[in-house]
Amino acid sequence: MMKLTNEIIRAAEPSQELRRLNDSEISIVKAQSGKRISEMNNSEINKLAGEIIFLAKSRLGHSHNAGEELVAEIKLISSDLRGFKGLTGSEIHLALKSGLDGDFSNDGKVFFSSSNFVHWVKRWIDEKKRPVIKHVTLVEQSKETTKPPPTDEEYKALTIQIANNYTEALRKDKDFVVEFASTLYDDLVKFEIWEMPLEERKILFEELQSKYKSTSRDQLIIKAKNIAYNRFIALLVAQNKWLDDNGKIEEINATH
Repeated sequence: MMKLTNEIIRAAEPSQELRRLNDSEISIVKAQSGKRISEMNNSEINKLAGEIIFLAKSRLGHSHNAGEELVAEIKLISSDLRGFKGLTGSEIHLALKSGLDGDFSNDGKVFFSSSNFVHWVKRWIDEKKRPVIKHVTLVEQSKETTKPPPTDEEYKALTIQIANNYTEALRKDKDFVVEFASTLYDDLVKFEIWEMPLEERKILFEELQSKYKSTSRDQLIIKAKNIAYNRFIALLVAQNKWLDDNGKIEEINATH
């Protein structure tokens, strides 16, 4: 996931370009500068989990658990948090607020649970964080007047490099998973590197529809693309292959 530079974060204060963002969007930019979950120890993650549970139940008017039940809740939410290692505590709070505000509810009902919390954070990343980061990044890029925008050839080379890096990561760790990979899958298709066969896409989408009955079609498509990209990476690993400089699948020993 792309990280904002210190210059972009500092720009959130007086920058003329960033004044075009609303207060909510500027808060997303500022939240990037906090401590990331990957940098937190167990005590800090548990503390954040406790804050999430307290805020959620207070907002929704639910009774608060204590003792072993509270410990179990904190353990569950802490485990969820470790799935978002690249986010800061401030970002988690923003995602929680959006979820509690009903921003991600299809029927207007808001219910806090571990699965809903994870769903809220993922949708917050896709629907709120990414558009803001893209806007701010484009603003920063527009300042680099001497540097031309990347060509399709350069962008394709980056897509190949990312796929090979993830392939190597999965070889080292069989449990490795690429998070939020829908746009990466789109890049594979755009540059005609790989696309999941039509029949497999149909089967996968039907499985997701059956599993996530209340999820919108757009969100199911994102989930499907995430899975498709990870299957592609797993396929390369299983076949001991990766992508050459032209984006063609080849044996690792062919040129390396």
